[in-house]
Amino acid sequence: MKHRVPWSLRRMAHLRRRTLAALAAALAVLAVLGVFAPPRAASVGVVAVARDLPGGTVLAAADLTTVDLPEAAVPAGAMTDAAGAVGLTLNGPLSARTPVTEASVATGQGLARPGYVVVALPLANQNLAPLVRPGVHLDLLDPGGAGDVFAADVRVVAVPESEAEGFGSVPTRAALVEVQPEVATRLAVAAQSGGVAIALR
Repeated sequence: MKHRVPWSLRRMAHLRRRTLAALAAALAVLAVLGVFAPPRAASVGVVAVARDLPGGTVLAAADLTTVDLPEAAVPAGAMTDAAGAVGLTLNGPLSARTPVTEASVATGQGLARPGYVVVALPLANQNLAPLVRPGVHLDLLDPGGAGDVFAADVRVVAVPESEAEGFGSVPTRAALVEVQPEVATRLAVAAQSGGVAIALR
């Protein structure tokens, strides 16, 4: 005597077969998509500025961050070591998250003659600032004293583009000048105590 399978069990088995068939079809589609999908582009971590910075900025660790870019989008000469960028001077303004490249910074070594270094000189006098150009020679005066010259015949090696800090503000200008190491130290001290006055030759 044959036993008939109850209708409910047959229906359940039918539904299970349909479910398994649907899952198999979905897995097949996913497999095909995986084969034909383009491979994910490899990314490279590069050094970038963390915020908008004007030209002439001497980079500190707080000025830098790291951004991931596709290999094809990495600019030539992009720096990948943030520690190696600290202490370098921006040749021009950079917007936030812009990669730092060898062309966008000056080490001071390639611009200066042997025995000299290149430092950023803020140009506080907006009347004289437009006259300060590469090749111009300056006298540096100590505004805290009697206006004595503490560095004479200082050569301007570059004047990065200026960048305004906000709407209606006056662009911050700085010149890269070639000085002896002892003058660079005095410049740093003078900048903290009120800045440096300049005289064009």
